[in-house]
Amino acid sequence: IPNLFPYSSPTPSTTDIASSSSSSSTTTGNRRRRRTSSTPFNDNGEMGDDLTDLRLKINSRERRRMHDLNSALDSLREVIPYARNPSVRKLSKMATLLLARNYIVMLTKSLDDMRQHLATCYQNKTEQDKSQIICPKAQLNLP
Repeated sequence: IPNLFPYSSPTPSTTDIASSSSSSSTTTGNRRRRRTSSTPFNDNGEMGDDLTDLRLKINSRERRRMHDLNSALDSLREVIPYARNPSVRKLSKMATLLLARNYIVMLTKSLDDMRQHLATCYQNKTEQDKSQIICPKAQLNLP
């Protein structure tokens, strides 16, 4: 089974744990106050190597997540019915999702209508079969 939410709960790395241990937090109701024991910058005003590496990893993970999301939306745009020619602008993310939702609702309704029609046809066919068994002469139009 593929992981549908690969970015939702990353496991903490040693740098995550190390950086979180430098600050403590207390919770009061819905408010969160954060106290830091030291600043993230060194004496030269630069961020520490651990924090820089952590920030780069987080940025890379976010870029990959956004790239995957945009690729998925592009794939969705390819399969939903919409005018696709150079003069038509690419659908926005919101428009793509709304159009896809409406398309799914329409297909579901169409499928339900077809099922209902088939059930009616089968019911009529069964009634015709019963009438042939009960009165076969009526079907042949014999005197």
